Amino acid sequence: MKRWPLALALAFVALVAWWLHQPGASPGGEGGATPAPVGGSSVAPWNRVSGMPDGPASAEGLLGASGGPGASPLANVAPPVFRLTPQGRLLVDEQTRVDIERLAALHGRDDALVRLDEATRPLGESARREARVLYEQLVRYEQALATALASEPERPSIEDARRQLQLMQALRTQHFGEQAGALFGAEEALQQRLLDDAEESMRAGGLSLEEAIGQAQARLGRDAAAAATSP
Repeated sequence: MKRWPLALALAFVALVAWWLHQPGASPGGEGGATPAPVGGSSVAPWNRVSGMPDGPASAEGLLGASGGPGASPLANVAPPVFRLTPQGRLLVDEQTRVDIERLAALHGRDDALVRLDEATRPLGESARREARVLYEQLVRYEQALATALASEPERPSIEDARRQLQLMQALRTQHFGEQAGALFGAEEALQQRLLDDAEESMRAGGLSLEEAIGQAQARLGRDAAAAATSP
């Protein structure tokens, strides 16, 4: 069984936690199901850190999947709503990235681009072109990340996980330049929190990395769910 890098599992957890903080989000989505990675197990990755998912378990891993509509509970998330900056450019932020990733996850490339065009058409031709460019950037980034992490250790240490996150950050800067912070900043902060919490649990409680990550993930999930349901 292939073990996926710890950083990718943390990335998916951070994505879900970030999504739960968004207005109108609910822990179960419209259909009452927790978002799960396309093409992998239906068991959420934060419940499988000890074994590591045998499919992509991250926002990045969602890209390039060929599942059709309804193939994932992610399909129950609200449809993409793209926005413009005051200067008339496509607003590039984490919500835009997540929306494009979801289109890429749920549809083949041609269908995803058609749906992307439909969603951005009211914003004008310039925004439509910018959204297409961002789609291609995200796909190339996901491919580069998969290649870079292909030979990671089977049982990572906390230092390995931090190094993987640094690699992800470097690739994001390489592929997105100054836009990397707007696209991934909040997710990276959550990933860092997960690792910091896990490292503290390992020091204070003598836990293994897998146990500590599990506890940190559970705390993050509870905090995210509470934030999503608070007035």
